[in-house]
Amino acid sequence: MLAATLAFSPSFPASAAQNASGSAAQPVQEESVPQPFSGPRTQGAVVCCSGNTGLIVNIPVGWVNDDKVAKKLGLPAVLYPKGGNFNTAHAIIYPRVDGRNKGLDIEKAADLLIEETARRYRALPGGSGVKTSKGKDAVNAHGLRFAVRVIEDGPPANKSEYVAYVSTPAGVFIVVMSSTDPLRNIQYMHHFERILDEAELIDVAN
Repeated sequence: MLAATLAFSPSFPASAAQNASGSAAQPVQEESVPQPFSGPRTQGAVVCCSGNTGLIVNIPVGWVNDDKVAKKLGLPAVLYPKGGNFNTAHAIIYPRVDGRNKGLDIEKAADLLIEETARRYRALPGGSGVKTSKGKDAVNAHGLRFAVRVIEDGPPANKSEYVAYVSTPAGVFIVVMSSTDPLRNIQYMHHFERILDEAELIDVAN
């Protein structure tokens, strides 16, 4: 169960997220790290944006987008199965974008960013044994290639994570599935894979 104080830790620098005391921290202000925001919406989807580029993320059938929590965490969306809430969901899916590695080879970017996440998780209670591994990469019908990495034995709220990265000139778009139990990620893997399969880059300037 995710702690009622929003102790779940998204896989980006802590200064961009809600802290464990429940008070909202300020978003990262560096110009080189554009903050994701809720962009144009399509039916049943959210758009994660960086500059004029957006990544469409379809909301799985039977899941909800918690706009209130997403806003607190500085994310474009926080998705979890209907019938629960952020504090009781055993698994969540969220997109984000990292603008520091524009155009970098996706394998290099994925390795760099997953190790950054692992270092941060190792500093959290219960996260000292964090391990990372390479998952099964995916190329979808729109030609997007996702490099997938896996977090295992993370802190309690992020025990297991699958993280997919796609590199663009606007930055590295990231889709994360995080759970309190590795079996939950297996249970919901088909939703994660479908999101990657249907993801599409769009020009949000038009």
